[in-house]
Amino acid sequence: MDLLLASQFMHHLAEDEIVRFCQAATQVARLGVIVADLRRSPLALAGFWLGSRLFGFDATTRHDGLVSVRRGFTAGELGGLLRRAGLRARVAHSPGFRLVATWTPAAAGA
Repeated sequence: MDLLLASQFMHHLAEDEIVRFCQAATQVARLGVIVADLRRSPLALAGFWLGSRLFGFDATTRHDGLVSVRRGFTAGELGGLLRRAGLRARVAHSPGFRLVATWTPAAAGA
């Protein structure tokens, strides 16, 4: 494939699984890899807690959302996992308490 996009799921994986997934993504993507996931922060946690109540989310969705935010990454943590995978990736903050990591297979281990 030309481009592999993984969005909002890596926080469900164990660290070793994240490393293996990123290595595999590098093997199958011809032009690049984009990984978007949750950026953990106290403000994101508080915002989801409040918003989920204001918008009437059911108890299961509120619980899952809070667990997901707690399992999100800091930029340093995600960058460290990508380095463990042998990748030179760019990790950037994105609106909505997200992190976006990008890399090209040709430069992955450079």
